[in-house]
Amino acid sequence: MNISVVSWNILKGERYDEILQGLKELNADVFGLQEVAVWKDNRGNVGEKLAQELGYHLYFCPALPSQQSGRPYDLGNAILSRFECKNQVCHQLSPADLYGDDWTTEPRNAVEVGMNSNETDVRVINTHVYYPRYGGKSEISEMHFRNLDALLSYEKTILVGDFNATMSTEPIKKINKILPNVDRENEDFTFIDREQQKMKIDHIFVSKDIIVKSFEVVETKGSDHLPIKVVIKV
Repeated sequence: MNISVVSWNILKGERYDEILQGLKELNADVFGLQEVAVWKDNRGNVGEKLAQELGYHLYFCPALPSQQSGRPYDLGNAILSRFECKNQVCHQLSPADLYGDDWTTEPRNAVEVGMNSNETDVRVINTHVYYPRYGGKSEISEMHFRNLDALLSYEKTILVGDFNATMSTEPIKKINKILPNVDRENEDFTFIDREQQKMKIDHIFVSKDIIVKSFEVVETKGSDHLPIKVVIKV
């Protein structure tokens, strides 16, 4: 059975109508969404609204509460799935007490669900971690990747997310040894930073027992990241 999976950082859903339209056009079976906001105003819970309008199941893990950040929203990661999933787990990758009021120290997590497709159980993990893209060292980033690595399995596992790291970095190379990156060519970018530097920091990894049928970076509006889409056979 073929399943389509998308990973997309939706920038808190600030451009909600464009995000919704983009998800409709992507038409995936499973969406791993990062930077999903629960706004404290009339914009409300972005993940919940998207799931309702698309008719998907929602699995959401908050990472940074508004009470801690002083921002008008809670922030987290979500999985939207056409399939009803089981055993949702929120994995904390760094503790909240390390937060220093900037994005490099934000508490991060990974949301995991068990998905049953064609009588095959598959783990889906969606995350958003920090990596010092412009050099230097970060103990918090190392903590994120160390705790994420501990979740990985060689069998029936899909890992998606915004890793803030390119495929040439050591943390991504390490993940790639366990779960191969579905992007074999690594030619397209998924993000443009403030200096207009193009980079690929969004990734999808799958275990070797999952067959990759196709992969693409999709041009669409709604965020400062582009969604990536893979079709797999499980």
